[in-house]
Amino acid sequence: MRFYEDQVLTRYIWDHYSYLMTEQERERQSIYFWIQSAYTTDHLRMKAFMLERANKMAEQQGFEDMAVTLDQLECLDEFIKKHHQFRNTTCDRIVHDFVDKIFINRCPACDEIVLTPKAQQCLWCGHDWH
Repeated sequence: MRFYEDQVLTRYIWDHYSYLMTEQERERQSIYFWIQSAYTTDHLRMKAFMLERANKMAEQQGFEDMAVTLDQLECLDEFIKKHHQFRNTTCDRIVHDFVDKIFINRCPACDEIVLTPKAQQCLWCGHDWH
């Protein structure tokens, strides 16, 4: 497997087969979304609202390890590592549990994973099989 294929596969599964996530995985992803949104906005009141929303969801779902304060928001290295680990673990589970429902579309010329399950053009090598 090529050094970047795990990342490409994770993104492919996440983008096209996230409906196969469990309810708990969907809840955790929603919390990650709110935290990431808080991190990217410059508006302080919006930041506080988004973190409050994320922390309330984390508390309700029993994900206390996901609670984040405004101070912690500035240094998100650990958060990013946890999020990548969550995405990888979730995608590995989906691929393992739903082998019969997942189609990993690969370029017939270079064998790379293409952008979507229905794509007929490779963004890696440019091959077109329309």
